[in-house]
Amino acid sequence: MKMNDRADVIGQVFLPVGQYWFTGPNGHHVHYAPSGMDPSKVLDLGGINDAGQVAGTYTSTTPGSEGDHAFISGPGAQGFIDLNPPGTVGSAARGIDETGRVAGIVSTPAGWEAAYTDADGKWHTLGMLGGTSSSAKGLNARGMVYGLYGLSTGDLRSFVTGPDGVGMADLGSFASGSGVGAPLGGSDFTVAYDINAAGDVVGGAYEPSGVYTAFIVSPGSRTLLSIPALDGTGRYGSQASGAFGIDDAGHVVGGARDGESSVGFGFVTGRNGKRMHDLNDFVRMPTGLRIISAAGINARGQIAAYASDGSGAIATLWLLTPTRATWADEIEAGR
Repeated sequence: MKMNDRADVIGQVFLPVGQYWFTGPNGHHVHYAPSGMDPSKVLDLGGINDAGQVAGTYTSTTPGSEGDHAFISGPGAQGFIDLNPPGTVGSAARGIDETGRVAGIVSTPAGWEAAYTDADGKWHTLGMLGGTSSSAKGLNARGMVYGLYGLSTGDLRSFVTGPDGVGMADLGSFASGSGVGAPLGGSDFTVAYDINAAGDVVGGAYEPSGVYTAFIVSPGSRTLLSIPALDGTGRYGSQASGAFGIDDAGHVVGGARDGESSVGFGFVTGRNGKRMHDLNDFVRMPTGLRIISAAGINARGQIAAYASDGSGAIATLWLLTPTRATWADEIEAGR
């Protein structure tokens, strides 16, 4: 699930069949494809910007060019343009910035490779960092691209670039007494989920202890900082967690286990990923429901989150809007 600053939300429904969808501002009016596109051909929706441009992947049936192709819509999801590079097997769009640049994956002679486009739709490949494949998941307004690359062992690592896609590098590992930078024991699985304007990246990775843990990492640091470890209360110690979204002030959202609930909880942090807070402490949900994970946060402090009754039933999607100006104000109000 992804969300822009207008709270246009992208998601997926799994019943009766898997189907992606997107909304207008503030989660209103569900759509299944840009105008002029057959919804049954949409394979994935990767992102939506504040102009309402949707980027994703669809099945092309054009003779001589059949296959999975990246696409981008016009503003307000009107019409669409096929972004598949001429002569390639296929492509996919995973994210989009405010200027219409797209991050994703294209087929190359070396295999499937992470790439991004200019605003005019021209693709630029990024490389594989010595792995077997790579995929770009998104980019910020400075053109800093983040994504994943696969190792021959089957593990995944994450990468991030500098501005304008320059300088693709491994995202890093958790700090250790044995040094920082190289993959550590138990941490060859690192997944980045979001990036903000400053280039801070959040995600989840295995610590050397083997616990899957939410992280935040600053540009150029290559040291993943464990968000639960910054809490200080001990409630979240040795519990699995993942960070799925970050705003430009560094408020991070995600989901975690706490050893007290079978379904866990959604969280939001203070600025720069400091101190995890249970989102259920800030909202009044209908009786029996609790927020179990948060998938995204925008510049207005709105959070897209999942809730469950704890019975194992399908989770429902909620849009949370803070009653104060920002989540920092909510947290600093004494909650």
